[in-house]
Amino acid sequence: MADTPKYPKYIWMDEEFVPFEKATVHVLSPCARNAANVFEGIRGYWNSDRNELFCFRLPEHYKRLFESMRIMHMELPYSIENHTEFLLETLRKNEIREDVHIRHQVLVNGIGLFSATEPVSMFIATMPRQSSPQIEKGVRCCISAWTRISDDSVPPRVKAGSNYQNSRLAQIWARKFGFEDAILLNNNGKVAEGPAACVFMVRNGMLITPSVTQGILESVTRETIIELAEKEMDLEVIEREVDRTELYVAEEAFFVGTAAEVKPIIEIDGFRLKSLDSGSLTRRIQRCFFDVARGYNPKYADWLTPVYGA
Repeated sequence: MADTPKYPKYIWMDEEFVPFEKATVHVLSPCARNAANVFEGIRGYWNSDRNELFCFRLPEHYKRLFESMRIMHMELPYSIENHTEFLLETLRKNEIREDVHIRHQVLVNGIGLFSATEPVSMFIATMPRQSSPQIEKGVRCCISAWTRISDDSVPPRVKAGSNYQNSRLAQIWARKFGFEDAILLNNNGKVAEGPAACVFMVRNGMLITPSVTQGILESVTRETIIELAEKEMDLEVIEREVDRTELYVAEEAFFVGTAAEVKPIIEIDGFRLKSLDSGSLTRRIQRCFFDVARGYNPKYADWLTPVYGA
């Protein structure tokens, strides 16, 4: 498996299919100059037994996209149903019949001031992409020296490209010093999240995650894991403040997110965890998640949108 995406033949852009190499915006657009964009990362999972590609939790993703657009003052005349159909058309146009990562982005185009809110454009890129090898081998993390952005500066619940500069710095520095990834603390010194992923820990057998008021993205995958843990595994999930040193004494920890999926954390600041142990809660949650996302658990069929009509 590899987590490097391939690129599609066509990009959907403002209701047209544009050849990949011609899908561009102006270098002086507010999007290019000032990161004036919001987006969703969405996964599609191929089920070879049913010969079908399933997009995961589209209504929840598009609800969050609309919330991000509202906060960042971007408007488009499309409904959730419109967005869904645009995506399905793009997947079919590119004949995607394997796991796929989707970038569905809304941006301020044209040439304008940094505070411009129009013209607004949208694109959909459907990039075949398998799960990362880190899903199996886990990642070594450090607590980042960079503080997570807070709601009184740049709202972290908004999925905006500009927010990811914070995550980018954290990950660059982590890798510079020999780690694979990082965990950021918020401005109160409590655990927030990883770069582009929420974090869970297992302590004394309990599943714990920072609450949504700790400077984290309101993650679709996070909500999925909470619901599956409670309904499928009979676990109580505790959402609260988490201290840095709690991670050091935790039995297990893992990241969750559209790109991260369910990624075990095996070490934090040199403290070893048991996330990869046979029978670990992390491994059980992984299996449960992928069974649902790939369409093998019929109880959650309403979370999946088939692309080819299964």
